[in-house]
Amino acid sequence: PYFLKNGSEWLKSKFDGENAVLQEFPEAIIFRPSYIVGAEDRFCRYIDNTAPKEGWRGADGIDR
Repeated sequence: PYFLKNGSEWLKSKFDGENAVLQEFPEAIIFRPSYIVGAEDRFCRYIDNTAPKEGWRGADGIDR
């Protein structure tokens, strides 16, 4: 891996955390659910359809 001078601190912290887990547990599997959830995913559709009914708000604070 390589790092960009002004790279994302959030991504760096994820990378550091994954490395710490792998150092302690070399056989660990790092599971990244963001790679399996997409726009046409049933989970996303469920959340998108349920949110307005339950009064949930988006991360940006805008009612959906």
